Amino acid sequence: MLGHQNAAGALIGSLAACSSEESGATSNEDSAASGEGSTEADSVEWTRTIETDNGELTLESQPERIVSTSVTLAGSLLAVDAPVIATGATGENVEDLSDENGFFIQWSEEAKEAGVEKLWDNTAPGAEKAVGYAPDLIVGSKNSGDSAFD
Repeated sequence: MLGHQNAAGALIGSLAACSSEESGATSNEDSAASGEGSTEADSVEWTRTIETDNGELTLESQPERIVSTSVTLAGSLLAVDAPVIATGATGENVEDLSDENGFFIQWSEEAKEAGVEKLWDNTAPGAEKAVGYAPDLIVGSKNSGDSAFD
């Protein structure tokens, strides 16, 4: 699990870069060199290395199943089209804050459209639940209300 918000931010930036590559963005250099409309994704290796509190974390391939233990990071992950399958949540139906799942209202519709499931609410975290989704990446927050466990 990523243990630092800065590392999570770096990961989100990496995912955003990959998202634009996948969406068909072309490189002028690639196009000019090949004479065709090849995408950057065809010519760029995906491996990413991220600094964490526990040292470097290297992702050998683009994650396809992400669990976010952090309700505050989930919206950012969804904003860059990261494949979030489950996320931690806050209290349900808190006025001007959350929906019936405890997802923040700013991104609850996107989460529903993506089929994101509620991992837990912040009062009852359990790492075993995250692992139960068989993710290839778990993103967590080091501090704040999202980090209710070591």
